[in-house]
Amino acid sequence: MRVVDKYYKVSELAVLLSCSRQTVMRRIKSGAFGVVVNIGGDGAATDYRVSASGVNNYLQVDGVEVGNTFGIAARCVGELKRKATSVEEGRQL
Repeated sequence: MRVVDKYYKVSELAVLLSCSRQTVMRRIKSGAFGVVVNIGGDGAATDYRVSASGVNNYLQVDGVEVGNTFGIAARCVGELKRKATSVEEGRQL
């Protein structure tokens, strides 16, 4: 059985964590959230997704848990890319 994890956009994390997008990007680049997926492709485009489990591990020190308000549930990177693309194109999940 595969585990389903929820993935957040940088802008969604900024809202959830009450900080700026730049702060979230600094934390992503420092590795604070663990493994981060770039679904932007091979080029210079960056469209990062951070797993809820990575965010919760980061916040565990403060005893805070992220709710289910935002994010995309996915079992693997392929499913995440497929769902994120369909959302951006206006299709329902």
